[in-house]
Amino acid sequence: MTDIEDAKPKPGNRVVLIELSPGFLHDLPAEDQQAINEVVGKPVRFNEYDEDGRAELEFRDRDGDLHKIYVDPKFIRMMNESECDKFESEMKDISSVFDHYRASARAIWNTAFWPDPDFRNWDSIDQFHEIEKLLFQELVLAKVGREWPLCDLFENAIPFFQIVPSVVHGTPIMIQNPRPGALTGYWDDPVNLIKPREAELLFIEYFDWDELDYIDLRYYRIKIACFDAHPELVGREALIERQHATVHLING
Repeated sequence: MTDIEDAKPKPGNRVVLIELSPGFLHDLPAEDQQAINEVVGKPVRFNEYDEDGRAELEFRDRDGDLHKIYVDPKFIRMMNESECDKFESEMKDISSVFDHYRASARAIWNTAFWPDPDFRNWDSIDQFHEIEKLLFQELVLAKVGREWPLCDLFENAIPFFQIVPSVVHGTPIMIQNPRPGALTGYWDDPVNLIKPREAELLFIEYFDWDELDYIDLRYYRIKIACFDAHPELVGREALIERQHATVHLING
């Protein structure tokens, strides 16, 4: 059996940066040198191999700033079983924080906007989304001590918020299934069940089918960052019902 440490990483996997090549940090700003030094020996995200065969690694520093570095593959290895267990044990369940935000945002739309027919339009939706961003910034990001650009909120997946399916035998999931000429709008990929820890699923936003109606914020809209059993699905978006998953704060 191939040892997990010798296996070749797939996009989205966590790997350990063993060490840096001599001179790697030369000419880099002091803050970048410090950030990179701090992740040596720790799990970081592997994205892909570039055209020169270097491994692209991604991580966030203590201030939440994103870094990407390119290293020779000999300087990385897959996490072993004990490291994976430790990494997962350090993930903090913050579902209650998300639920507080969800209840607050839902109440604003359902009690302040939706009851008045004059507010049931796309201009009001746009204004509500701006309110949602401010609420999320204060009730979620500030609560857990993290930062995320307001302009990227609900547009791009947040790498430190992971959605974990909770149904042991398989949680229902609707995965985007692009068609020629229609890359979005269809959520009917044949893969429709996912087990806990089977994939890395990153939070984008809450989702309802009809934004102009009374809302429940029923689904987590997520991005598939890693799915070893179905690597062809990495990068696609998906929907999971809130009641069937938990939210975890991850490091890196």
